[in-house]
Amino acid sequence: MVKNFAKDSANFIKAGAPMCSEKEFERRMNICRDCEHFTEKNQCGICGCLMTIKAGWKTAECADTPKRWEKLMEKDESDIAMERVRQVMEKSEPDFKYTKESMLIPGQKSEIQFREERRKHLNKLKGRK
Repeated sequence: MVKNFAKDSANFIKAGAPMCSEKEFERRMNICRDCEHFTEKNQCGICGCLMTIKAGWKTAECADTPKRWEKLMEKDESDIAMERVRQVMEKSEPDFKYTKESMLIPGQKSEIQFREERRKHLNKLKGRK
């Protein structure tokens, strides 16, 4: 169940953290509250997600079959947006070469840097080097 929430969270973040409107959030929550899988802890009994969070994400969809509500934004839209940025950068700066690192915000760490720092931190907590 944690795996489902982690996957949905990653898609949400990758797409730029797009949130639903207040009206759409309420519509989704009303559907969830009426569902037999909705728990007293505001969780989905199928995927285990906390619905007061997940229902607000445009990239999320109901875990039931058939879906009771659909995602409003395909996760691939963020890839399309990044491709447009790359095209503009290559036109304005002919020497520009696209890499994931070239698209980082100044000061933002790459996934590799983040993993390496996390590994070092965990090893330090365990008493290793």
